[in-house]
Amino acid sequence: MTDWNGAALEKIAAAEEPDLAPERPNGTLRDPVTMWVVRAGHRLYVRSVKGSDGPW
Repeated sequence: MTDWNGAALEKIAAAEEPDLAPERPNGTLRDPVTMWVVRAGHRLYVRSVKGSDGPW
């Protein structure tokens, strides 16, 4: 698990539904997936809006 610095935590937590594009081993990006982000103290919890059926 990663510890977030204050500025990065605020920026990511402020984005309610960011679109994240995972990187393939060859460096190209996959299609973006909409995520839900919830902040709890100094931690972020991220989940694909498609739940366990999503690609994440």
